[in-house]
Amino acid sequence: MSSRRQEELSVLLERVLALPPVIELKPDSLTRRVHYDWLEAGEHTQRIVA
Repeated sequence: MSSRRQEELSVLLERVLALPPVIELKPDSLTRRVHYDWLEAGEHTQRIVA
């Protein structure tokens, strides 16, 4: 994923986490970094199947 798209995903995730219904759920602080975990998992999967 390009750095521009990663930044876009970060911004969108922050917007979602700022929604009152989401705030009420008190998401774990690690949720803010979940997309980086997804990227790493995807890269790992690609290395395995390549």
